[in-house]
Amino acid sequence: MRDRLRELDGLRGVAILIVIFYHYLGRFPDFYPYGFNVSNVFEYGKLGVHLFFIISGFVISLTLERSAVAVEFVSKRLGRLLPPMIACSLLTFAVMWSVDTPFTQFRRVGWEGFFPSWTFTRPLLWHPIFPNADYIDGAYWSLFVEVRFYFWAAVFAFMPYFRKFTLVTNMMFMFFVAYALRIIFLLLGWRYAYFANNMLFFTDHLYLFISGVLFYNIFQGRNLISNSIMVCVVYSALFLTGNDFYSCLVVTSFYFIFILLVFNRPLVGFLCFRPLVFVGAVSYSTYLLHQNIGVTILTSLPAGWSAAGYLLMIAGTIALVLFLGWMSFNFIERKSYWYANILASLFARLPRAKEG
Repeated sequence: MRDRLRELDGLRGVAILIVIFYHYLGRFPDFYPYGFNVSNVFEYGKLGVHLFFIISGFVISLTLERSAVAVEFVSKRLGRLLPPMIACSLLTFAVMWSVDTPFTQFRRVGWEGFFPSWTFTRPLLWHPIFPNADYIDGAYWSLFVEVRFYFWAAVFAFMPYFRKFTLVTNMMFMFFVAYALRIIFLLLGWRYAYFANNMLFFTDHLYLFISGVLFYNIFQGRNLISNSIMVCVVYSALFLTGNDFYSCLVVTSFYFIFILLVFNRPLVGFLCFRPLVFVGAVSYSTYLLHQNIGVTILTSLPAGWSAAGYLLMIAGTIALVLFLGWMSFNFIERKSYWYANILASLFARLPRAKEG
């Protein structure tokens, strides 16, 4: 899979649009000036993040195969994640403190919010030093989940003991341990142990990443039957994470799309639609920018407009955040990732240079 898999960019485009519609139409109903109620319709748009997590498991499998040492893998990840985070959080911070509305007053975070945001950690970890620390934008919570998956992926791929086994074997072992402990701690009512297990193994979302890893192996034609069975096993965790019927239905649809992708790629050719691929390509920077900036614009609108007027403004706001996302992607994200790859290639050569 040396060529870029455009269908994945299309899926990223689907995921970010789902999340945007959720935030612009369903997340903050008390602040919207709209004269129509659509919050219930778009409530499940928050599950777009689940699709991102499956994609991440798929993509990280490829990144690991192309990384010779752990520091190479880490530099690639940080090179892609951190520079856009710094730029986009600074812009979000400036907007939230420059515009004074009920929404910005409600969601505004002080400078201490840069600590959890730039380190991709949970704000709770910073509270002993900064009691009011929170993410500059609440959407950043998912990145704390992502980096924990990267941590375990790096451990399983590069630590000598775990390298005796395949990535899938290690991931499945973690899956059974994590969810067995989740069930045990829940039944025993051990609240703090349950919390610690979720912090370590992010059990609300772990199954999604592992599903992505399994789908990648199926896509590469590796052990089709055993990996397919494991996808079914991992998928069952969806029903252990407190999801209601419609949430399960939405997440199941994501699995169905991936099944089509790995077993019959032409059936998801619609994901290669160029505008959708473009949206997917700039999805990370757009994700960092879209919530607080976009909702600030929309909640600043006066009440009493027609539905058409509000829909036009929503479309315009989406276009704006996509443009800002493209700017960040083109001038920051893509260049920083390029430099990170150069640095990573240097790290990859260090062991060979030592051996020579």
